[in-house]
Amino acid sequence: MVGPAVPYPLFPPLGLLNDHAQAELPINLEVRRRLKAVPEHLNALSAWRTGIDFLITQSRRPEFQEWHYKVLCPIVESMMHWSWSIRGKAVRDWNSVDAKAFMDFIMRPP
Repeated sequence: MVGPAVPYPLFPPLGLLNDHAQAELPINLEVRRRLKAVPEHLNALSAWRTGIDFLITQSRRPEFQEWHYKVLCPIVESMMHWSWSIRGKAVRDWNSVDAKAFMDFIMRPP
């Protein structure tokens, strides 16, 4: 397991989200540097790309509003940070036990 780390923002503000639609790596160099520092077996850059794609897809729904992003974005970021620093596991390797443990963490943080 990777030691706990201070979480940091992974995703851009909603107004800049579409700028990342075609980006393979984060445009923000600090986010890119931090993600590259996550141990390789945790596939942080791949998880980031999946997170960006999810957020972009959601933001294009007709009923989507800014407050949706303000709710979704921190949850996706928390999921990634928790997976890497607490679980020591790539998000793509989660099973139902990991998902339940994350939900428990979100509902009852330490």
